[in-house]
Amino acid sequence: MRLLVGIVILCGALGGFYCLGFMGTPSASLDPEEIRYLESVPLEPIKQSMNVDQAYRAIPHHQVTFRSRASILERTEAEYLEKAFSLVDLAVVERIHLLRNIQSEDPKPIPLKNYDQILKRLMELHAPEGLNYFHHQVMAAIIEEKQFYQGLEDHPSIGTLNTWHPLIRRPHRRLVASYQFLASRYPQESPKNKQAFYEHLCALDFI
Repeated sequence: MRLLVGIVILCGALGGFYCLGFMGTPSASLDPEEIRYLESVPLEPIKQSMNVDQAYRAIPHHQVTFRSRASILERTEAEYLEKAFSLVDLAVVERIHLLRNIQSEDPKPIPLKNYDQILKRLMELHAPEGLNYFHHQVMAAIIEEKQFYQGLEDHPSIGTLNTWHPLIRRPHRRLVASYQFLASRYPQESPKNKQAFYEHLCALDFI
């Protein structure tokens, strides 16, 4: 099923979010088992093999950071989005690092500890009223990307990425829906911050 014409035009104009179809956005409800697991995870420092700048340079997306001080949104919403997108960027780093690993000639064991720490922080971040849908979709997308890598722990080398894999396709739909939600909710936001909505979420997407 094709995306709505207007979305296709928008995606083409922005040069990303390769939207092959909207077969219905997955439910925004979170897996209770995953939540119970994250509640048991102790908070620890996140140590990554590359920084956010390096991760963005490795992919065909611009690094545009959401700035709460440049926002016209309510302070609580802007501050929440700034914190949420900073965690999204850490998940981008994990996505890129682990993708490079599984596509290398000598793949290493797949560590998931950083994903747990990112998700733990996201779970504990309070979403203002009206942003729970966005919060849950983004968190569910990161959980599913973690599960994709988790499924490769026994065979960490894949060569070409299968973009039709359910744990790639489902987070893709969630991230498209998250962007559409923000763009619709905040049409008067500053152009740079609206571009940041797009870039943060697109960078997290495998597709």
